[in-house]
Amino acid sequence: MTFDWRNLHLTFLLVTCLAVVSASAQTLLFNFPFNEGSGTNIASTVNTLPGTLGRDGVSNSAPTFSTDTPSGLAGDYSISFANVAGEYLGNRIHVEDPGMAIDVTDPVTGTNRSFTFQCWVKFGEQPGARATIFDNNGPGMKANIAILGDRSIALTTYGIVDMTSHAKIVDDGLWHHFAVVHQDGVEVRFYIDGIVADTVAYTNGVKVAGPQAYFDGGMEVWDWPDYGSGVNTFVGKMDRMSLSRGILAANDLDWRPIVGVTPPAPSLTSPKPAIEIAWPTVPAGYILQSTTNVANTNSWVNVVNSPSTVGPGTYYYYGPVTSPQRFYRLFKP
Repeated sequence: MTFDWRNLHLTFLLVTCLAVVSASAQTLLFNFPFNEGSGTNIASTVNTLPGTLGRDGVSNSAPTFSTDTPSGLAGDYSISFANVAGEYLGNRIHVEDPGMAIDVTDPVTGTNRSFTFQCWVKFGEQPGARATIFDNNGPGMKANIAILGDRSIALTTYGIVDMTSHAKIVDDGLWHHFAVVHQDGVEVRFYIDGIVADTVAYTNGVKVAGPQAYFDGGMEVWDWPDYGSGVNTFVGKMDRMSLSRGILAANDLDWRPIVGVTPPAPSLTSPKPAIEIAWPTVPAGYILQSTTNVANTNSWVNVVNSPSTVGPGTYYYYGPVTSPQRFYRLFKP
């Protein structure tokens, strides 16, 4: 929304006012909330996908459950991946797919291979230049999704392209959601915290008919010369990892820290010579941030002295009119 009162030009950007991309028919293929809390087994909420923390016979390969989550709610868990010393070692999740549930080909057209992958991450100290989040070389999809050393998101379509993006996850020690949306024959959109951070034109699709009836998360695992060999390990925490066949609209992505709770929409008025921003006190925990360049996802900073005051059920911030125009958003750490 753009507000223009006389000489005032203030653009107000809200996560709740995302441009919605038209969604194709989509089917959830797997969804791992990682809420088991103990043990070594993990389960998808859809389809039968036996998952484990680590791999039998591979020492030090199992990550652990953590109560540190995007929502911060009691009973919510994430998966914590440690930095295991030694070459080709690291933590991983391993998920068998004997029924080929992971199949991104549209059963109606037989050709469209659009998909949406999303996950929450919180970084530790990365051991290398590439951290694999999801690696699948199976009958229904050959793709690898990773985060590079500069925290940009990358997509590899095995046998076609190693695609990098300008979508970077800010290095602030907090939880962040990211999504990779492949619109077959058109482009790949990279989202960070619910906002499109980069779009890459791409018409070559993804291959299928891979040899491995399983996928791994947290590292890329080589089958030769033995299963214990793995590279590109991730260190940190993961939560709420899912894959859908088809395209999810921007506002349907899992970018809300608390599922189903949309960040409140602040209102804007313009008492001259200052601006007033107001937002509800409930739900709590939101921080007012601003930037002068929305194209740079790393440029958002917390607004100093925000809120300026609080009234009945409402926070208020008063700030000067600035040039160039400034963008504001509410952010949930």
